[in-house]
Amino acid sequence: ISEIGVGDLLVHSYDLQHGVHLSNGSRYSLIMWLRSSIESARQGTTPWLEADAWQSDPHVFHMRACQAYEADEFRLAASLFKRSAKAGHHWSQQSLGTLYGEMADRRSTASETEARVYRAQAVKWWRVAAESGLAEAQRNLAVSYLEGFGVEYDPVEAVTWMRQSAEQLDLLATHAMGEA
Repeated sequence: ISEIGVGDLLVHSYDLQHGVHLSNGSRYSLIMWLRSSIESARQGTTPWLEADAWQSDPHVFHMRACQAYEADEFRLAASLFKRSAKAGHHWSQQSLGTLYGEMADRRSTASETEARVYRAQAVKWWRVAAESGLAEAQRNLAVSYLEGFGVEYDPVEAVTWMRQSAEQLDLLATHAMGEA
């Protein structure tokens, strides 16, 4: 953990997992996306992701899955998230769980049997990410137990997971635990 002071600039690679905890004061972010060439800026492409993808980098698969998700290409997103998740990428595990959860909630496209399968898959992937310590997945798993979403209703298990998420300062979890 490094302290960043007033006037300091932090630049990092696109594949760095990062997070900032602010203990006092105000946080302001300036986000600039840099491209490798004028052509990639004009076209909105990410050639460095394409090059890395051929090396089977789980984070690159995650980034490409996020792009597919934003473009409403859900089958491609699910395939890429799954590939990355199976390689241990906890954000892809969380995202895959969320994607399955959304698919379960789409009553117009999922039968009740399909919805049950999607809910079970959502919980499966949230659990994998939660067990690796990802606070957002811990909170989603807690809510699943609280609502009986893909698992049996279990308020004790819900509190266990919600507390773990709150201990990592997940704002929604701390609020749910009455600690905000």
